[in-house]
Amino acid sequence: MKLKAFEEELSKLFVRKDGVVCHYDKKNNIQIVIPRNLILRVLEMMHNQLGHLGFKKTSRRIKDVVKKIK
Repeated sequence: MKLKAFEEELSKLFVRKDGVVCHYDKKNNIQIVIPRNLILRVLEMMHNQLGHLGFKKTSRRIKDVVKKIK
């Protein structure tokens, strides 16, 4: 069952010219793919680089940054 779901998601993946792996969500929006084992590290890096603003503000700023690099 999990393998079938993975195969369905795999067809939605693509690599941009800059090497970033992305996929299309259900609404056909492009989302950056971050491996599960790196999510905390990426969030910590973004938190440290964007400032110590708390969860909601950091999350909002991350979304803004991602929009700019799409």
